[in-house]
Amino acid sequence: MVENVFEEHDPELLEYLCQAKVSSQLYAWPLLHNAFSEVLVKNEWMAFWDHVFSNEPSFLLMAVVAYSITLRATVKSCKTTQDFEFFYSNPNPIDMKRFISKTYHLLNKTTNEMHPRQYLRDFEPLKKGAYPVFTDYPKNIVDYQALHLEQIQEEEAEMVREKQALSKERAEQEKKREEQARTQIQEERLE
Repeated sequence: MVENVFEEHDPELLEYLCQAKVSSQLYAWPLLHNAFSEVLVKNEWMAFWDHVFSNEPSFLLMAVVAYSITLRATVKSCKTTQDFEFFYSNPNPIDMKRFISKTYHLLNKTTNEMHPRQYLRDFEPLKKGAYPVFTDYPKNIVDYQALHLEQIQEEEAEMVREKQALSKERAEQEKKREEQARTQIQEERLE
């Protein structure tokens, strides 16, 4: 969803990120995962969240794009993966009025085909006395993580099998050496 908005509003910056092999997992996920708390100082963060809570859920996704566009020059100065990781996980000086204004601009000017609101529901208050069961997680991400975990487990199992086979082979070689040594000793005794 973030890349769709990027594609519509700043394809040049998206192209720069793609050429640098920077995916949305590197530039969007840290901002969302930490709710912008690592890149905004306390007063900025509190002001930002006033806007998040008083808008539709897609405002937060638009803010990810607006953050990168507002700090476009700094983003384009990043060259390595470490530069991008540092940028998206540490405070950066930002003009908050311009950032919030850009977020509203994206929220209001993104076409319906590209707008994240088509995938998101509005915020709903929690029911008093009980926390609801959450089932609206992004299934593809959970499935990907499960698949990734399964692949890691398969690789570990394969490594264990290889290690066992190697140990068995070493034991057989050692047994052969011992037999050869015994045979040689017996032959020497017979002579």
